[in-house]
Amino acid sequence: VPIQAIEDTTRPVLEGGGFDTVGMYIGQEIENFLTGYYRNLQQGQPHHIEIILEKNALRTIFEDTARKYCIPITTTRGYASIPPRHDVYRRYMQSGKSKLILLCLTDFDPDGDEIAESFCRSMRDDFGITNIQSFKVALTREDVEKYDLPSDMDAKKTSVNYKKFFERYGSTEQLNLMLHL
Repeated sequence: VPIQAIEDTTRPVLEGGGFDTVGMYIGQEIENFLTGYYRNLQQGQPHHIEIILEKNALRTIFEDTARKYCIPITTTRGYASIPPRHDVYRRYMQSGKSKLILLCLTDFDPDGDEIAESFCRSMRDDFGITNIQSFKVALTREDVEKYDLPSDMDAKKTSVNYKKFFERYGSTEQLNLMLHL
C-alpha cells in the first residue's frame, strides 16, 4: 500500500511554515496569481444542499466530488456537537434558500440511522429550520444487499437505538441470512 493512500486526519500536524527567502514567497505568489476561482454551483439551485458524513476517514473520498459541485461537507465523527450544526445553519441562512437538503452518509447500524435522523431533528428543533429534508444516501440496507457488503456489521445490541433499528430492518442475523441465500 503506498504511503499516499494512508491518511489519519484525527492527528493533525501544523508545520512551522514560512519562507527561507523573499524570492521564494514572490515566486509562489506569481505561480498562484489568479488561481482558485470557481463559480458557486449551488447559486442557481432552488435548495441549499449539505453533506453530513459520519466517518472522518471517508471525508477525502467525497471531498473532490463535493468541491466540484460546491456542496459543503460536515464530518460528525458520530453525533455532531452544536458548533458543526450551527455552521450548517449559518451556511443555509447565508444561502437565502427556502429549503435545506441534507445528504447523510452514515453506517448501516442503529447509531448510523439515528445520526441521520437526529441531525435533521436538531436543525429543526435547535435552529428553527422548518423547511428541511434529510436523505440517508449511504449506507443503506439496499447497499448492503446489492453489493454483498461484509456481514460482520452486527448491530450493537447495547445501543439505545437497537430496538428501533431491529423493528425497522429485522435482526442482523436475518439480514445475514438474506445476503447469503
